[in-house]
Amino acid sequence: MLNIFDILYYILIYFTLFVSIFWFIIFFEKKDKIHENPKTPKNLPEITILIPAYNEEKSLPSAINSVLNQNYPKEKIKIIIIDDASTDETYEVAKKFANKYKNIKVLRHKENKRKAAALNTGLKHVNSELIGFLDADSVLEKNSLINMIGYFNDSKMAGVIPVIKPKKSLTFSQKLQKVEYTFTALVRKLLTFLDSLYITPAFALYKTKIIKKVGGWDEENLTEDLEIGLRLKSNGYKIETCMNAEVKTNTPLKFKDMWSQRIRWYRGFIHNSRKYKHIFFNPRFKDLGLLVLPYQYIAIILTIPIILYGFYLTVRDFWTSFFKFYFIGFDLPYFLTHSFNFSGILNFNTSLFIVTVILLILLIKFGSNEIKENIGKIEYLIYIPLYPFINIIIWIFAIFYEITKREYKW
Repeated sequence: MLNIFDILYYILIYFTLFVSIFWFIIFFEKKDKIHENPKTPKNLPEITILIPAYNEEKSLPSAINSVLNQNYPKEKIKIIIIDDASTDETYEVAKKFANKYKNIKVLRHKENKRKAAALNTGLKHVNSELIGFLDADSVLEKNSLINMIGYFNDSKMAGVIPVIKPKKSLTFSQKLQKVEYTFTALVRKLLTFLDSLYITPAFALYKTKIIKKVGGWDEENLTEDLEIGLRLKSNGYKIETCMNAEVKTNTPLKFKDMWSQRIRWYRGFIHNSRKYKHIFFNPRFKDLGLLVLPYQYIAIILTIPIILYGFYLTVRDFWTSFFKFYFIGFDLPYFLTHSFNFSGILNFNTSLFIVTVILLILLIKFGSNEIKENIGKIEYLIYIPLYPFINIIIWIFAIFYEITKREYKW
């Protein structure tokens, strides 16, 4: 007789297959348009790039140079660096660039206020048609701006983001993130075909008048890049991904740092879901409200009980077999020649694991081809099977921290 976990288990398998097939259909239908850019206007608009920086003396020069070296008219690019009360030489490094280049301005906070406040400080000094921000630990590929500009021909277009790639993938956590960034790049592009992209991370371009109209960035928000994206969508604007633009960013070296970062991201998603709950299941927001945002929670609600039940089965089978082994006096030959029950977890989770990993491999394979990112055999073998499990464990902790109202950490 089926129990509640069996029912959830089968629902999740069918749900996973349905959503995956849905994305693959969009991918094959729109494949020829993935790298198609709108026509670049003859009169290129002025752009101001904000670079908020806190203790980024080593990475800041690369970020600035990546903007200065853009394949875009130099006289139409301005850079504003906002030093958020750094305790290293970040301000001095920024001032050296400002003394050398007339189109660079440096602002400084007396106390640390975090990224959103730094962006709002810079926004007050912007009068160009377009505004962008670049994380100080990121670098922009030289053709990014010129390839992104055409999307703003649409009067409802508020923001455009590039493909985001890790700078390095040396450690365990960085390789895990490389796998994630690869399929995320493709998914974000597929979301634009549904007018459902709702996040603007690492680097983004916006229409200045729209950002000022909606009130700039939320300084009290845990994930300001997600919040501004949802606010733009809430106000009826569009966000696009340009697959011919690229930014490379630093990713956490250590697993514990990646864990902390993801906890912040996921808690930020939960927090902003409450703030923008009116979008969920609202026909006015079409696929974003009826499918994309609800899907996140449906997947979590189905997966977490199954993972916890699978953990229970694992512990149960282990202790049952351990005590059998104990009662026979730890007789190894007998143990090896007799059946001990580990079938609970195998029967329960094997099918779901296989389905998830196969679909993830296909998505990563398609994504790596589209963004020209090489995923090695070892990464397929080790990191792809681990990613879904680690991801859901982080979600479990993020939800627990939200329920217990643990203090937010930036």
